[in-house]
Amino acid sequence: MPGPRKPADDVPFWATKDDDEGPDGPIAGPSHSTTSTPSVGFDFDELEATSAEDSVAQQKVTFDKAVGPKVDELKERWPVNDCGMHIYTENKGFQWELTPIRFNIWAAHWVRGTATIDKAPASAQFDMKY
Repeated sequence: MPGPRKPADDVPFWATKDDDEGPDGPIAGPSHSTTSTPSVGFDFDELEATSAEDSVAQQKVTFDKAVGPKVDELKERWPVNDCGMHIYTENKGFQWELTPIRFNIWAAHWVRGTATIDKAPASAQFDMKY
């Protein structure tokens, strides 16, 4: 099926000339004022991207300071076993390998009060399907 056709005589509703006139006359708006005040253009400096790397690095440092001690406590509570891994065993018998991601998730929940040193948080990382 061919795409819809646009009539050739359509005039765009935006200004296409140097005199800033649209099909219905002068264009009004923040940068195209019809009053006698000088025209103020769009300030493109607001769109300048700030360095996201600094922000992410600062967030990581803050996160590590908050949860680092809790991760250390979790590693002491759940030491490396005979197979060379940190294993958390739930009271129902389910077991999870405590990877660095799981340690960080657990510690973050512990800091917020939604987990304890003996009870893992309600998280997808500690779900039986995972």
